[in-house]
Amino acid sequence: MADNQLQLEIIEQNPIGNGLEGFRTYYISVCNSKSIPYTPDTLDLLDDEDLRNLALAFLSAA
Repeated sequence: MADNQLQLEIIEQNPIGNGLEGFRTYYISVCNSKSIPYTPDTLDLLDDEDLRNLALAFLSAA
């Protein structure tokens, strides 16, 4: 129970807010440049470099 309270406090003190907007914008940009829809299913269509860059964009949002 105390662990749940601690996790809740950490989340409340460190909200993501609009932090994922940069990731979303980058993902849409990559998909548009490859003329593919921007859905989770299209991750399989991206090359390694695109996936690395997406991972960096995601991690920097946190």
